[in-house]
Amino acid sequence: MALESLTEKIFSEKSDIWAFGILAYEMFTFGKVPYEALNDDEILEFLNQGKCLERPSNVNDQLYEVMMDCWNADPDSRPTFKALEKTFFEIVEVKNELYGYVQANIYNI
Repeated sequence: MALESLTEKIFSEKSDIWAFGILAYEMFTFGKVPYEALNDDEILEFLNQGKCLERPSNVNDQLYEVMMDCWNADPDSRPTFKALEKTFFEIVEVKNELYGYVQANIYNI
């Protein structure tokens, strides 16, 4: 849960963005439980100190930056889902250019 959801019971698209970052962490750690060494009170203290989950070993800096943006303590500073879509599309396009894959046009399916 997002920090504001834990402390103020506020749920919004921005708390969903936080959860998306957690989902990405779980996917790239192959199902590792986030904050597994912390109890509920410790998680809250951890997040209030501005800390976040460590970068999984198979996640590059660019993707980890996206995850950390999702975990920004200020909900207004988190990306929107539309912004995430654009970011991931750009990441895929760069990889395609590097490896010579055919460009996919996701908007004209």
